Amino acid sequence: MTKGMACPTPELLHGAHHPMQEGEVFNTQYQVLHKLGCGAFATVWLCQDMRRKKQVAVKVLKSRESFADTAQDEVAFLRCVLAGLRFLHECCRIIHADIKPENILLCGHSKSLQRLLMPTLDCDQGAEGKLKGAGGDLGNQLEESDLMSIEVKIADLGSACWTYKPFSKEIQTQPYRALEVLLGLDYGTPADIWSTACLVGLGTVLLPGILADRHGWTPQEAAAFAAFLLPALHYAPERRASAAQSLRHAWIAAP
Repeated sequence: MTKGMACPTPELLHGAHHPMQEGEVFNTQYQVLHKLGCGAFATVWLCQDMRRKKQVAVKVLKSRESFADTAQDEVAFLRCVLAGLRFLHECCRIIHADIKPENILLCGHSKSLQRLLMPTLDCDQGAEGKLKGAGGDLGNQLEESDLMSIEVKIADLGSACWTYKPFSKEIQTQPYRALEVLLGLDYGTPADIWSTACLVGLGTVLLPGILADRHGWTPQEAAAFAAFLLPALHYAPERRASAAQSLRHAWIAAP
């Protein structure tokens, strides 16, 4: 959605949100109605799509010099999750059986990061307060050194079982539940891979053309992402990519 915007202002180049006004038309297609929300890296606006004659939500990414690094940080976190699963599957012969965002912990050892996070631990704050530190959005205050100090840990093995001795047919949280589990069939470590792929691709249409249009990616970037994720979502568990195979894929292995 950000393609075709006017040249950014100096404030935008230094990290401000793109200035939008109600009634403004951008990309010669979307007329701004009002703001729906604002996060650390983007604002979301309700717009009228003047070509398709319907209202749409448009996410306008924030511009900053290191913004592209954010995506690389997310890839690094995913790489850590896959490495943890490879250890569980191959070395421990354990199926986690409940991979979901709540069970992926980010442990920060940087003192500056801990100072930023402490205000968010106040249970009396509302949801908005928990997303902000004293100086504003936490995403704006994190430095590369903070991110480098973060460890990714897979938590809550309460539903875990041995690869050679599953305990229950009822595993996994529903949005991340593998097809074989939904069908009541035998399952193994591929069930964890399905859940991990859902962490990345939940709600995403994995067609390169749609990915490129929706996220502003080049066709090559969209095709590479789809090529990484689709094998992890194969309907046949025995043909689904393993954690080790996913880690070797060019999309995630690239520096």
